[in-house]
Amino acid sequence: MPSSRSRGSMQRLALSGLLFLASAAARPNDRPSLSDVSIPSISLLGGNVTLRILPLGDILTHGTPSSPSSYRSSLRDLLIADGNPVDYVGSSTSGSLDDNQVEAPSTVGTNPIASIQASAETAVPAYKPNLVIVNAGTDDCRQGKDVSNAGAELLKILETSWKNSIFVSVVLTTLVPSKDATVEACLEKVNTQITDLVVAQQARSQKVVLVDFRAADKGVTADDLTEEVDGEFFPSGEAYGKMAALLFDGINNAASRGWLEAPEPLPNAPTPSPSGNGTSPSATGTGGVSAPTTGSGEAGEGSSGGSETSGDQGVAEEAEGVKAGDQGSGAVRVGSGFLGVMGLVVGLGLAIL
Repeated sequence: MPSSRSRGSMQRLALSGLLFLASAAARPNDRPSLSDVSIPSISLLGGNVTLRILPLGDILTHGTPSSPSSYRSSLRDLLIADGNPVDYVGSSTSGSLDDNQVEAPSTVGTNPIASIQASAETAVPAYKPNLVIVNAGTDDCRQGKDVSNAGAELLKILETSWKNSIFVSVVLTTLVPSKDATVEACLEKVNTQITDLVVAQQARSQKVVLVDFRAADKGVTADDLTEEVDGEFFPSGEAYGKMAALLFDGINNAASRGWLEAPEPLPNAPTPSPSGNGTSPSATGTGGVSAPTTGSGEAGEGSSGGSETSGDQGVAEEAEGVKAGDQGSGAVRVGSGFLGVMGLVVGLGLAIL
């Protein structure tokens, strides 16, 4: 017959078994099912998000005779190397790369901010980009316009983009230098307003980043303006490469803020034209998505494929992962319950002794 001291020990063991069972039984209620947890989808630059980019601006964006792809070819190479399918969109085409669409004219001095805003009102709802690169204001200075209200005019372009494409982020650039002293003084005034505009809009949590094409040690200088077109000087091919690198950094900035999201399904868009602005509708209006697996270079680039569906596939895979995780959690809870019951049996058995 067990002593009173032994009996007390056995009772404590039995109580321990009951407490273990209660703890195991409580776990399913204490830990929410993964199916009830909202898991945010974070799109990073290297996360295979398709970048549907609208390059919006003047001849600098369109490209010059010596550099018909402007910054677009080098930027595309950088983005694809980083793991993102790229699809340029726009109503014009320029350059020898396959994906050569752009929303900019081929003529000098004809596209002030107001004209670029008008283009945005048509192009953004048509192409639903998730990135708009805006370079605007140089032609206002070339035309001798009053630029005291340039910041407010540029804001209209940003607002048009945000209003008409729900997943869009805007990359707003400063203006490259001019060799003309009068034009240069005007450009500096516009650049100050551009910087102030981005600061103000970011303070309002708007999706816009600044890319300074004059950045120290990285940007375009007056010495880089080596190509003359209709009396105006434009960046060399090497300088366009500098611009591409700065734009890549700017897009990385947007990605680091969690802004990059897969673009909306593409509605009917204007058919691209080699010069000017095309207006006839087409089924897609794109030059195809350039996937990360393709090669780079000025000629023979780009490929069409199913890259637009990568976002949906990612969602499906994420859902399967959540389901598998839920099943695993259920197995853990069953195992915990079984161990709890065994603890109770052992405890009660010892108490009877």
